[in-house]
Formats: sequence, C-alpha cells, structure tokens
Amino acid sequence: KKTKGKKWFSMLLSALLMLMSFPGMAVLADESQNGIAENSVAVIGNTGYESLAAAVAAVPADNTETTITLLKTTTGGGVVVKANQNIIFDFAGKTYTVDATVGSAGTETNGFQLLQNATVTLKNGTLTSTTAKILVQNYSHLTLDTMVLDGTRSSVCEYTASNNCGSMTVTGNSQLLAAEGRVAFDMWYGM
Repeated sequence: KKTKGKKWFSMLLSALLMLMSFPGMAVLADESQNGIAENSVAVIGNTGYESLAAAVAAVPADNTETTITLLKTTTGGGVVVKANQNIIFDFAGKTYTVDATVGSAGTETNGFQLLQNATVTLKNGTLTSTTAKILVQNYSHLTLDTMVLDGTRSSVCEYTASNNCGSMTVTGNSQLLAAEGRVAFDMWYGM
C-alpha cells in the first residue's frame, strides 16, 4: 500500500511540475504565492486590486510616495487622485482605457482627474478613453515619463490634457495625441 501511495504522490507531483512549466501557469503560480488574485488589474507592492480606482483609494493622503503598477491591458472607470496623494502610475508597457468618466458633481467628463496638491507620475504606457471629453484634467504636479496620452479614441474628447493650477513635466518619449481639430495640451490659470 505504501508503494501505491508513493507512486500516486510522485505522479501528482510530476503533473504539477509539468503544468507549471507552461508560461501562463508559472505566472498564476507566482501570483498566488504573492497573494495577488488572478482578476487583479493593478498592484501596490504585493497587494492586488480589481480596479485602478480601488488601488488609488488605498493610497494614503499624506504625501507618501506609492507606486501602482498596471498588470494587464484593460478597460475600466476613470480615476480621481485626491489632494496630498503622491502616486506613481507605472503602466508597465500596458494600455488603460477609460470607459466611465469622473469629475466634479455635474461635470463628470474626465478620464483622470488629478486634484490640487497631489503629486502624480504617469509612466511607461498608454492612457486612452472611449468616453472622456478631457482625458487628463490636471490640477496637480504631474510628470509624464515615456507615456502616451491618446485622446483620439473618444469622439467627444476635446482636450487630451487640460492643465489648471498645477504643473506638468514631460520627459522621455512621451506623446500627447489629439484628434483633428481638438486640443492636445492647454493651460489655464484664470482660476
């Protein structure tokens, strides 16, 4: 009986090792070990979040620098970064498409709304939308680092990046794309 049990265990272990040799399975096994659920869209450290907005909500408003890394190309709701949040969004070569906008009450037209006294870096990927009138509404201290802001996918996108009361630094191979007759970048300090 002990030989049968050992043989069965040996076969099970061999099958598991064989399955883990497939690239997709190795990723799932690695994510499980780190406690990151398969349906996570983004991570902060080893904690996975089912939406980008949920990850942002987990960032403290005490100016502690926090990196949110996108795990896969995905579509989801818009994001509001609040005052005193300090967030690096690492898109990790992926694309995030906003399909539901955010903003102030009655004017929810933004893909990302970055509020005053926040510090935000968007890097290494693409942000786009199918619904936003303003892809990025910036009141923060914003840095784009090798980032593509693509305002061409929403037929109603008037501004790819609209800057109010904040600053914006563009580095690396960043691009701000607007559809014909629309605005890629504007600044307004009339407030």
